[in-house]
Amino acid sequence: MAEAGGLNKRKVDEEEDGADALQKKRRISGSNFHEDRLQAVSVSSSQEEQDQSKNQEIEAAWAKKGLDRAKIHQEICELTARKDTKVMTLEDFLRSNDCLPSEQEFKKKEEEEEEEVQSKCEEGTGAGRNEQPDVEGANPEPQEPPHFDSPF
Repeated sequence: MAEAGGLNKRKVDEEEDGADALQKKRRISGSNFHEDRLQAVSVSSSQEEQDQSKNQEIEAAWAKKGLDRAKIHQEICELTARKDTKVMTLEDFLRSNDCLPSEQEFKKKEEEEEEEVQSKCEEGTGAGRNEQPDVEGANPEPQEPPHFDSPF
């Protein structure tokens, strides 16, 4: 008979017996449930060759990366050794990179800057105007402010 809200007891017992029989059969034959579920995948020789070539490419890339790292490490060691044996001054560095101007260029630039500063100073203070002839109305004489009598 059917149980309330459940399966027929006889059907459940039959399923359990079937599962037990299958399990017993597997134990006797030595197979495993998970092994039965795995399927053999056949790999074609062209696929295998592609995989091998891809693996070789990866190995070559790793080898190249290792060589690059070794070269960088060697350069760092050489630079450190040079730094320890010789301290380069800023002037030497600039000269070696052609960034330092020659003495003549430096003096010429300094004179140009000095002339520019002097001309700006003359413009601001009015110095040097006496050397130029007066133009009528250009430099009027200062006048006294008008005087007002206070009624107080």
